[in-house]
Amino acid sequence: ETIENRAKLARKLGADYVFDPQKLSNLKERVFTLTNGRGVDVVFDCSGAAQAFKSATSFLRRGGQVLLTGHINKEVPILPFDYSANELSLQGSLCYYSDEFPMAIEFLQRGKLPLEELITK
Repeated sequence: ETIENRAKLARKLGADYVFDPQKLSNLKERVFTLTNGRGVDVVFDCSGAAQAFKSATSFLRRGGQVLLTGHINKEVPILPFDYSANELSLQGSLCYYSDEFPMAIEFLQRGKLPLEELITK
């Protein structure tokens, strides 16, 4: 996360590690050190930044998954071989479906979503 307030919020909400890729030149090395050389199971790309999506596979373990919720509105070159050789998968998400609204409303009513903390703009 490149915005410090969001990084603090991520930690407060339970993130074990939060990195600013602009300040950490050896991010891939750090991720593999923290995972004992294995890599992560899932990369959530919520940024919408082409470079983040392009580099997502470099952090994954064999059989890992990229979950794309950020909306990238341009072509991004990727190597399909990276996905097949490492048994990776890519899952896109529109963020929500209409049948999920009742569950979200229930969460809101029960106070399960800290909206005041999650909304930064």
